[in-house]
Amino acid sequence: MKKPTFYIVDVFAEEKFAGNQLAVFRSGAKLTSEQMQSIAREMHFSETTFIMSEEKYNGGYEVRIFTPVAEVPFAGHPTLGNGAYHSHRNSNRCTGRSANKSKSRANSRLSLRKKSVG
Repeated sequence: MKKPTFYIVDVFAEEKFAGNQLAVFRSGAKLTSEQMQSIAREMHFSETTFIMSEEKYNGGYEVRIFTPVAEVPFAGHPTLGNGAYHSHRNSNRCTGRSANKSKSRANSRLSLRKKSVG
């Protein structure tokens, strides 16, 4: 299996390594529910998200959210973090080479850091 690409999004942060960290995994459709849960447990953030498709669906993106112990149907900071990820990606600012900071519509700050598993 190819190493999954993910971003660490520092939601509500003025700088990287601050705020409420969120792991955003791309290509979640290639992972089983058990693999997603194992990754979320390993990440040990309050939530880890998996984007199921990079294509918009019903005006948004299908995302699954996992805590270290279970999948949840909704959570606030992962929703904001995924929105910020897509905003950066769609504006070509999400390069993964450095931490990018910008204000979101919710007047929070974040930084993005690209990583891979394994």
